[in-house]
Parts: sequence; C-alpha cells; structure tokens
Amino acid sequence: MNSNECVAFLDDEPLSDQDARDLRLAKMIGDAFWAAVEVDPIWGSKEDTVVGCCILAATTVRDALHLLGRADAKIARTGLEVRREMAFTVQSLCIGTPQAPKLPNAINAHMTIRIGNVWLDPTHGQTKRPWNNSPRAAAFLTRLAPGETLDLGDGHHANILNWHAYRDEGVRHRIAYFKLTRAVDLATRAWRYAPDASPARRALLVENTCRFYAEATAGDAEALAMKNAPSTGPMIAA
Repeated sequence: MNSNECVAFLDDEPLSDQDARDLRLAKMIGDAFWAAVEVDPIWGSKEDTVVGCCILAATTVRDALHLLGRADAKIARTGLEVRREMAFTVQSLCIGTPQAPKLPNAINAHMTIRIGNVWLDPTHGQTKRPWNNSPRAAAFLTRLAPGETLDLGDGHHANILNWHAYRDEGVRHRIAYFKLTRAVDLATRAWRYAPDASPARRALLVENTCRFYAEATAGDAEALAMKNAPSTGPMIAA
C-alpha cells in the first residue's frame, strides 16, 4: 500500500453501487485533505504534527463534505485498536482506554467521519509503528462483529463498532473502532472546545480541500469524456 495515499480497505464481498460511490468519495476527500495540508502556509511545515491532530482533520473533512453536498457526513468519536497477531505474540496499540494517562492538549479518543456505510479515518497514520504499515489516511466499509467485545484491560470491555482484518507480509493485522466506555466518553465530550476544533483554525484547509477535490473530479470527468468520445479515425498531420 502507498502510505501517502488514502487507502481503501476492502473485503471480497461485492459492493453496492452506493457503497462504491461513498468509498470513492471518502478516498478522494482524504487525498484532497492531505493535499490541502501540504500547501497550507501554517500546517504545511507540520505534516507530521497533523497526523496526530484527529480533531482538526475530522472537522475539516466534515465541513468540506458538507460544502460538497454531503450533509449526512458526521464525526464519530470512538476508541481505536490496531494489532498485529503472530503465532505466539501480539503487538498492539490502543486509543481510548480508561487507563490511558491524561496528556496536555490531547484527547483520549479518536475522530473519524461517517458517510453512509463508510468510515473515513483521515489521520489513521498516527497508528503507524515499526511493526505495521498504516497508511496516512484510510477508508473502511462498516463491518460489524456481532456480540464481539474488546478487552481493554482491568476488567473493562468495549463493543466493537467497526473492524477490518488484513494480511501484510503474511501476518494478520486487525483494526477495530470501538465504543468508548462511559467514563472515557464523559471525559472526552468537551472535544468541541479544543483549540483544533476552532473553525478559524481550519478555514483555509476546508477551502483547499474542496478545491483539490473539485480539481480531481474535474480531471476524472475530462478523462471519462475523452474515453466515451466517438472515434474520428487516425489523425493526419497537415
């Protein structure tokens, strides 16, 4: 996978037309967001920092989607576990556990975007470690695990809201978004008052995300028109 692109994680089952459209939209808006970051006069020099700014990224992408006509795009505040499962060892990281230490200017939850049956995680790259190959941004179809819960330690369990398993270099990896425990949910509800949630902080990012998305879709429309244009025979030089 290309870690600099928004990667769509897919299973083998066929997609509905709507899910295919939404998945494509999620991938394109994820790429447009990062293109906007790269040219931003402030954030462009802090790309590594933005990977950890899920509030800034999620609110930017949500606002851009609303401007593009997807009023149904909503922010989902969840926990996130990424794990690598080998024969005798498991390597993992988890955001949103009740035991996590309180850090300044940080929130113990992860922000993603819901569009129909698609989850878009514009800052999935914060889960990248030496033992995995997490892309900078990722999109997933909703995949439920009925009755399955996640063991968060110290007797805490959480319901899995969406998950995906894949193999990388022959080793199974699993990504799971889970419902926050009540204590963590209450402690993170004030995220809207965080500095990164300020509309002024993301205004230019929203504008440029829409611009880059429009440029990408215009290019697709032009390519489609050329593909469908009637043949005029071989070109003859004058």
